[in-house]
Amino acid sequence: MTQRKGIEQQARAQVESVCHDSSLSEPQKHAKIREIRQRSRQQVEGIISPQQQEALKSCQQERAAAKGGGVHVGGGHGAGPCDEVAGPAAEHP
Repeated sequence: MTQRKGIEQQARAQVESVCHDSSLSEPQKHAKIREIRQRSRQQVEGIISPQQQEALKSCQQERAAAKGGGVHVGGGHGAGPCDEVAGPAAEHP
């Protein structure tokens, strides 16, 4: 799980970098962030077993349900991805 945390921390740093890149438009930022998240998800899937993947997916679904929203699949919820990086929600594990 140490590798997974490293991958997630690296992805978070990359997202922050994209958010602070003033040369990118909002749609470009969204696209780059989507690519970063997809790549990190693939990296995590490459280092954990299928059983661990299922356990992780289940845990994520439970956390999402506890937050009152179900699994988040994609945009359209008002705040952009850079807003969530800048806010306190970005600091949760």
